[in-house]
Amino acid sequence: MLCMRTKKWVHIALSILLLLLLSCNIRPQNFETEGYKPIYMPYDELNQPISTQNSTGLKNPGKIYYYNNYILVSDNGQGIHIIDNLNPANPVLKTFIKIPMNKDMAIKNNYLYVDSYKDLVVIDIGDMNNIKEINRVKDAFPNVETENALPPRDLQSTQTYYECPDKNKGIVVSWQKTKLKNPKCRL
Repeated sequence: MLCMRTKKWVHIALSILLLLLLSCNIRPQNFETEGYKPIYMPYDELNQPISTQNSTGLKNPGKIYYYNNYILVSDNGQGIHIIDNLNPANPVLKTFIKIPMNKDMAIKNNYLYVDSYKDLVVIDIGDMNNIKEINRVKDAFPNVETENALPPRDLQSTQTYYECPDKNKGIVVSWQKTKLKNPKCRL
C-alpha cells in the first residue's frame, strides 16, 4: 500500500516537472514577431495646466452633463466639449477643455471637478468665456492605472507579445501593432 502511494506521488511530481519543462519558452536569439509597442504621453505633457481650444467635434464621447444651458460632453482621455444649448433646436460647439487622461467629471456651483490621470483638477466655469484651472490636487487618485496598461489581446494567437512599458518614458496611452525583435513581455 505504501509503495503504491509513493509511486503515485512520483508520477504526479514527474508530470508537474514535464509540464514545467514544456512551458519553457525557448526562442532563437534574434526572435522577431508581430506584437505591440506602447505609445507614451510624457509626464511633463500630462502635468500641463488645462487649456481651452476650438472644439473639433467629438471623437470618443463619454459622459454627458447638463449645466446652465450648456451641455458638457467628455471626450474620453482627451477632455471636455462645451456645447451652448441656449437654443436646443440648434446646439453650438462652443469650446473644448483639453484635459489629458480625463475620464470623469462633476459640477457643483460654478466649479467643474475632473480627473486628469491621478490628479483632481478644479476648473472655474462661472464664465464660460474665461474657463480656468484654479486648483490641482496631485495624486488624489494614487491607484489609478490606465486602461492601456496592457496591450490588446491578440485573438488570432495563443500569445500576445509586446514591448515592456518603461515608466520613465511616461504613461501608456495606446498601443501600436508592429514587428518586434526579441520582445520580453507577453500575455
